[in-house]
Amino acid sequence: HISLGAALIKNKMELKALDANRFPAINPKGCGEAGKDPCPWPIAPDGYYEQEITPERVFGVLPAIALSWALDPKLPDIERIVLGFGIHTPNLYGAFLPKDAPSAYFVTDGYFIVVAATLGMGVRFNEHLSIGVSLAYNYMALAMGRKLSIPDVLTGPGEDVSSLGHTGYALLGDLMLDYTGTDHGLGWTLGVMIDPTSWMTIGAAYNGSTAARFRGPVSFTSVGAMVDDPQFLAAALSDFGYKMPTDLEVEMTLPHSLQFGIGLKPAPWIDIAIDCRLWFYNFHDTQRLSPVYDPDQPGDEPLTAENLSRDKGYHMSYQVGVGVMVRPLTSLPGLELMTGFAYDLAPAPEETLTLDSPALAQYRLAAGVRYAINDSWNIAATYTINLYQDLNITTSETSPPTNLRGTSYSHFPMLQLHYRHN
Repeated sequence: HISLGAALIKNKMELKALDANRFPAINPKGCGEAGKDPCPWPIAPDGYYEQEITPERVFGVLPAIALSWALDPKLPDIERIVLGFGIHTPNLYGAFLPKDAPSAYFVTDGYFIVVAATLGMGVRFNEHLSIGVSLAYNYMALAMGRKLSIPDVLTGPGEDVSSLGHTGYALLGDLMLDYTGTDHGLGWTLGVMIDPTSWMTIGAAYNGSTAARFRGPVSFTSVGAMVDDPQFLAAALSDFGYKMPTDLEVEMTLPHSLQFGIGLKPAPWIDIAIDCRLWFYNFHDTQRLSPVYDPDQPGDEPLTAENLSRDKGYHMSYQVGVGVMVRPLTSLPGLELMTGFAYDLAPAPEETLTLDSPALAQYRLAAGVRYAINDSWNIAATYTINLYQDLNITTSETSPPTNLRGTSYSHFPMLQLHYRHN
């Protein structure tokens, strides 16, 4: 099976201006005034930055290869057994945003990769009942970069910036955090399919996995004017009695899910399917980031899990979809036309939504055509458009506040070539 596709993404997002006292590097003090240079990020009268912030580049691929074998068990209570093995990447995506934009305090770049090696087995007991089970080993990698504003990090919520925050910024400017961590774990699926009649199929499956805890080296570089060489950063902090972490632990909840669906075949020329999946994101209360320091190095620890971690407060999410496939011409029995619609409810409330994982609610429309050349080969062309919910967030509780507004949509044209060995 070979697929070739593209993603065409259009975003228009406007970010509400950040507090100039906590984030002084965005616009130098006094910029835009008479006789002064213009502000790099001008602020409109309504309080939003005039310039749009868009990714410099994004990527995402879903490569996969799988094999299956059908066995005849020659057992009285089992009609058929199918074994399968596959290697695929359910997650492989990333993005790069401008490092000089206000969005840099949320994320500058990052990627998330999951490579899964999966072994599965399906057992068909009779024409009415089948079960399936799979076990996967998951290798995971997470990378992220973001700016840290010294006045913001050293100032509690609702507090005025202290003299230490101002002094730290005068010496160090902003800090650039770069992190790459890895982890591995297991995933599993248990499913059942029932065919009560020749024209109806009912299925359900539960998907689970171990929680991820990434750990890896973290580096900090200064983008200030007085300490512009990274090798002097540790020495400068040491003079003030501080040390920086060497590693970072990032906890990430991988939600379990329950999915179920029904397939109908009211006539030989039409198939109808309805699917629903429940995502148990409600267990994801906090994304915890824990810095790890060298215990043998002297100095206070300025960065803690409390000022790096983020409250999420996610709720249960769901996806629901319906699709129809028709075979319109009896003279071309291999021709199939398809269309579908789906809705995906976002798990993140507006108060905790962040730019690094926006998780927007979306509507999805799809259409396609497929043609079976013979018993072994078929080709297909599909087109999908995702329409994301409009945003107008004014009550963000994140740090920095993710108060933004905008629209977004994406297109996914795809060509497929499938071969089946008989």
